[in-house]
Formats: sequence, C-alpha cells, structure tokens
Amino acid sequence: VNRFFAEKKSEVENLRAEWETAAQELESFIEEHSGEEGLLEEATTDAGNVTKGALSIRRKELKGCPELASDGELAAVQRCLKLMNREGEVKKKLSAAETELDKVVLPRYQKLTDDEIKDLLVRDKWFVTVRQMVAAEVERVTQQLAERVKTLEERYTETLPEIESELTKLMDKVLENLAKMGALH
Repeated sequence: VNRFFAEKKSEVENLRAEWETAAQELESFIEEHSGEEGLLEEATTDAGNVTKGALSIRRKELKGCPELASDGELAAVQRCLKLMNREGEVKKKLSAAETELDKVVLPRYQKLTDDEIKDLLVRDKWFVTVRQMVAAEVERVTQQLAERVKTLEERYTETLPEIESELTKLMDKVLENLAKMGALH
C-alpha cells in the first residue's frame, strides 16, 4: 500500500485523523455538558446517553416552548447536533475512502510478481523491522552506558588528592587526641 498507493493511503490517514478529532470534540462536548444540571441533561436517554434522536426531540420541544430552556440549552443542543452530523459525515467519507483503497489494492495484490513480493517482504517489511530492532538496541545500550557513567561519576566525585588531604587532617586530629590522652610519649 505504501509503495503503490501512497497518495490514497495518505488520504485515508488524513480522514481518519479528521474523524478522530471530530469524535473527540463531540465526546468532550457531551462530557462537559451532560450529567446533572448540564445543558444536555434533558436530552439524555434513560440509559444515560446523549443520542441524535434525543437531541432532535429536545430541540423541537425548546423551539416549541422557549420558556422550558435554561440559558444556552438550545445553543448547546444545536451545537451537539452539529458536532454529531460532522462526525457522521467524516466517518462516511473515511469509510468510502477505505473502501476505495481496498478496491484498488486487492486487484494489485493479485498482479504482484514473485520479484515484487520478495522486494516488498525484504525491503519494506524485514529491513524496516531489523532497523527498528537495531535502533531500539542502540538506544538500550546507550541508556545503560549513560547510567553506568553517572554511577561512576557519583562514586568518584572526590579526587585522590582531596581524599589524601582529608586523611592527613583526620590523622593529625587522631594523633592530637591520642597525645592529649597521654597515649603517645
């Protein structure tokens, strides 16, 4: 698909991204405005879902009797319907694009030669997998080396001359204390 139908695949991926965005926007809107005292509370079904049918019924009720609506309820119902319609339209486009891609891909598979199949398997599948595995291993080894260097740095933060200087000071204190105690003659 990547090699022979990259443009169509890209179109499908773009539509999928657009659909996911629309679905997320709809879900966020419903989540934000449904529930107790939410603007979509009256458009919620007995099962607790906000459906297109329930929204349409509530919109008709609000337009027929505006005093039923709380502030912004009609706008929220209309916005939610608009988001649902947009999500549905994009999903239909995505489905049509996927079907169209399948229609051109399946006949192409049947026409592949043995050399093309080998090339697809070796270059496009196995080499990619091997490259990814090598990159992952390099990353793992790099992380291990970085961790080991950090450990060594922490272990050897003091230099030998600093340690020797500290040792000399401590030895002088010990000798001084021993002299005060009378242990040294």
